[in-house]
Amino acid sequence: MLSFADIIGVVVTVWGIVMDCGPLFQLKRMVQTRSAHNVSLPFLTVLTIGYPSGWPMAS
Repeated sequence: MLSFADIIGVVVTVWGIVMDCGPLFQLKRMVQTRSAHNVSLPFLTVLTIGYPSGWPMAS
């Protein structure tokens, strides 16, 4: 049986990988529009969830 800490560790690791892919969402949007003026919503969503989740850990 996995402990709560193990589950949180897996979730945080997976989300870290998703955050690493975040710039790819923005790159895709820039290639589609041929402009850097637009921001992709998936990119902002990943960052909006990811950065505040790291604050309590002081990381």
